[in-house]
Amino acid sequence: MERILVNDGSKSYEIVNQDDEVLGVFRFNPSDSNIIEKYNSVVESLEAAFQKVDTGDEKFVMEASREIKEKFDDLFGQNTSKTFFSITGPLTPLSNGQLFAENVVEAIGFIIEKEMKVRAKKVQERMNKYTEKYKK
Repeated sequence: MERILVNDGSKSYEIVNQDDEVLGVFRFNPSDSNIIEKYNSVVESLEAAFQKVDTGDEKFVMEASREIKEKFDDLFGQNTSKTFFSITGPLTPLSNGQLFAENVVEAIGFIIEKEMKVRAKKVQERMNKYTEKYKK
């Protein structure tokens, strides 16, 4: 069988902790045109989860944790929740007051923003090369 080779724009990122220990590897396309909508959905899910956690009811905490994991898997189209949340649960409070899932979302958001800017600039430069002759 022949293969079709495509560049899907994916990149791999090492997941490291504050002590620079490698905890895992995460692969995704940070400039996927659908990622902003999905990312916002994860953020909304986190906000809803925080409401459930505030109740203190263990059932709601477990449900919120499951929902966060599902949103992460939806965001990246793979079993991403296992990559991140095998390290520690999504609702684990950190020393800075953030929940672990919040910390992960913030880190990924930074990568998405940075890559979108870099890749948009490359696209613009490439397009300018072709349209320059029409600007006279």
